[in-house]
Amino acid sequence: MRHALMWSLLALLSFIPNGARCSEPETGAIADTELPTASRATGVLIGSENWNRKPAFAVNDNAGTLFCVKFDQEYPGDNHDSLRTYVSTDDGLSWTETYVLPTGPDLYIIDLDVVAVAGYFYVTYAPEDYPQQAKIRRFRASDGAVDADYGYKIVIDDPGIEIRELALASNADSGNNSRLRYFAIQDNLALRYFWTDHEGGHGVTPWNEVATGITDANGLLDATYAEGHTGTYVYAAYRAHSGRLMVARWAPGDQVEIESSPSLAGVAEIRVSAYAETVVVAFTVSYNPSHGMDRTTAHELKVRISHDGGDTWTEAALLSNLIDIEHVYSLDLSLRHDQGIVIIWNEGGSIWMRFRERASSARWSEPILLRNDATIGYGVWDAARIEAVPDLGWGMLHHWVDDTAWPVVFDWAPVVFFDGFESSGHSHWTVP
Repeated sequence: MRHALMWSLLALLSFIPNGARCSEPETGAIADTELPTASRATGVLIGSENWNRKPAFAVNDNAGTLFCVKFDQEYPGDNHDSLRTYVSTDDGLSWTETYVLPTGPDLYIIDLDVVAVAGYFYVTYAPEDYPQQAKIRRFRASDGAVDADYGYKIVIDDPGIEIRELALASNADSGNNSRLRYFAIQDNLALRYFWTDHEGGHGVTPWNEVATGITDANGLLDATYAEGHTGTYVYAAYRAHSGRLMVARWAPGDQVEIESSPSLAGVAEIRVSAYAETVVVAFTVSYNPSHGMDRTTAHELKVRISHDGGDTWTEAALLSNLIDIEHVYSLDLSLRHDQGIVIIWNEGGSIWMRFRERASSARWSEPILLRNDATIGYGVWDAARIEAVPDLGWGMLHHWVDDTAWPVVFDWAPVVFFDGFESSGHSHWTVP
């Protein structure tokens, strides 16, 4: 059935401009590709809660499951704020709620993230009632159920020093599939880095801290593991207190400056992803200092690429400014499974995508319009996430937004990659 219904998705070519279409795959390649069958008009709602913030999701290839975590704010004035998790066992066609953690009346989740490793999903979060604590919980990858035996672990607890941001990474895409990486930025501007094995500190390997020596991390934290690496294997990107865009890396255990900015208003949002020795940093830039931390008023989306593990970087490539020069935000990118470089972002209420091969000689595709609907809105800048779903191309998380609700939606970005995409002498992609 999924093979047959896939062909109906090809009709969606009609809404993509001719200039956005990339070269066709080899004859017969598309017949070997399966796509999910949910409505392209609406996507799939995850949960029935309206006021959602900070959604994130991960894919566990071993279990074949997708997992979503989000903060249900129940705004305004409701007494049922909560952290909620969901699992999908059918490639995102449907989602089942697996856990609800009440956070109390109007108590905010400062930050959260999720990652897959071995037979688990791990969720980290920092609650507003204990802002100095960075906690982590474990969920079974097979069905998304919370691991009651694991309970929760407190990775950081520094009285008087609040957590500002969190990020997780793992080596789930390597043959090892047994390491968790944990990053945090605290209000004293320290970047903290911990690691443990796939048991999450619940087995014989505790959480071990790696001294970073970084004391000027202002925020916008993101982290990634480099699948297929031969040297540098973990990267953490962040904005320094001076406004510079920085990337810390292990090994060799240093940091490099990617972009200089004249003020803290410069770099407004950062995402990082890597494969082998290719590492990509995408970021938005605001040229109006009065905008401060408002990520929804950034002016440009730029990308820098390193092909040598972060030693040298390309000049910044401008990917945005298609329809709006003042509202560019909600970006994400991925190099997962060596399926090229894929980036999505919200510009003026529309979600766009561009992609390219990793090779230094490759060029970015023309912009592809994924969503053009007024309900996407300007206000929710922490919504967009994209992940490679095995054999199905790319899964995307975003918000439908109007004046009364911020529900979370899972969708399929209309790009499918084929075997040999990176190794062939020509492109093997299509845009259904």
